[in-house]
Amino acid sequence: MGIAHLLPYNAFLTAYDYFNTNLSKVSKSFEFYISSIMTWGTFIALGFDLFLSSYFGNKKRKMNQIEQNKEQKLKFTTRIVGGFIVYILTTGSVPIIMTFCELKVAFVLMMVNVVFVGFSTGICQGGIFGFAAIFEPKYTTAVMSGQGFAGVIVSFLRVITKGATEQTTRGIRDSAFAYFAASAGIVFFIIVGYFFLIRTKFTKYYISKYYYHLENADSTKEEEPMSINESGSEYSGESETDRQTTVIKDHLEKDDDTTSLLDGTPKRIKLWPLYKKIFRFSFSVFFTFFISLALFPSVMVQIPSTRNHLNTTGWYSLILITLFNCLDTTGRTLPKWIPNLFSNKFLVGFVLSRSVFLVLFVLCVEKVISSDAISIIIVIIFSITNGYPSSISMMRGPFAKGIKEHERSTAAVMMVHYFITSGISCWFGREFYFYSTFRSFVRQKLKIKNTIKAEEGKEKKIQNSSKI
Repeated sequence: MGIAHLLPYNAFLTAYDYFNTNLSKVSKSFEFYISSIMTWGTFIALGFDLFLSSYFGNKKRKMNQIEQNKEQKLKFTTRIVGGFIVYILTTGSVPIIMTFCELKVAFVLMMVNVVFVGFSTGICQGGIFGFAAIFEPKYTTAVMSGQGFAGVIVSFLRVITKGATEQTTRGIRDSAFAYFAASAGIVFFIIVGYFFLIRTKFTKYYISKYYYHLENADSTKEEEPMSINESGSEYSGESETDRQTTVIKDHLEKDDDTTSLLDGTPKRIKLWPLYKKIFRFSFSVFFTFFISLALFPSVMVQIPSTRNHLNTTGWYSLILITLFNCLDTTGRTLPKWIPNLFSNKFLVGFVLSRSVFLVLFVLCVEKVISSDAISIIIVIIFSITNGYPSSISMMRGPFAKGIKEHERSTAAVMMVHYFITSGISCWFGREFYFYSTFRSFVRQKLKIKNTIKAEEGKEKKIQNSSKI
């Protein structure tokens, strides 16, 4: 589910060379528009999703059960699968739009595509993290790993399709067709996998437990999570009441259709007290993505190689994007084996220290750091430190101290909404204030340095000519 969630986003960004061949004739800042429009669409959708899961749910508490059943509700399945279907339609239509439409029309239609992808990403993302929060923390880590792995998949798909065709206009078009078709196909198979997932006994147990807490949120006390083996065949807990166990067993026996259990009515959840409980983790996720989205991909693709042919063919930017996606996935997966590397207090400080990459990337782009090896090492550290703290924060946030079980899904949606806000903070990408100011400062210093060298060279020539 994590893979399918970010696959279309990464598919659009990784096909930089394909869009550059076509859309750059209409606008030189096409990748800036794609990134910013998609981020705005996601932000608006997440706000809408959060509103539905809290305020709208509070009003429905006063209705009787018959009236509640008549209300249209956004189920997890509707949100997740609906988003995936939009992904298939938008991603699969890219080659068709670029082949049969004029460039200006194609540019407009691509922006419309991006709006749909962004909005469905927000709805889908809230559903996925809310659904994952029903389970144990390691399953949220699995979703985070899947998001990183989505970038790895599309990067290798692009490398394979680009390398298998000639670097001509037709060759690039054919490779992009195979690339986007494969991306849409992967999402389709993940939809099939989701329906298998929600019908397993393991999933039904956790959904039944979630349903129980929704229905009894006002009467139940905060309890310790129940222990359960990986197969989901047995469950027990010393603090679990007989009533809860009986209700969950009844749901497991009576409800063959798992999606009906996901249609519970949200109980009253006060957002501000909940927000204070997850603030530290929300800020960590926010600032991690704030730095990362300010530099990736718009700044990273501008880092030049010392080998000019890698720059002209677009291979070096593709190599850096692929490297980022691979190491980001590694960082997102590490909490599965090393969950306690950072304490909660140290986590915030570590995230703030990533601000140094704003300086390092500028030095790479302006060729102050002119070594490919050093640039690659910087990208490696940048990638791992993006994946690990973000995954740790998303894993700990919904399970923070004081959060009740029925509040975890809303807490996860709130955290997702908060870190997407980081995209709004730096949605202007290359025009990010600190980056543009520091880059202008470096350029000015380099210009003065080059001017001094040029004047010294002229003086030496004059001296040599006078000696002759």
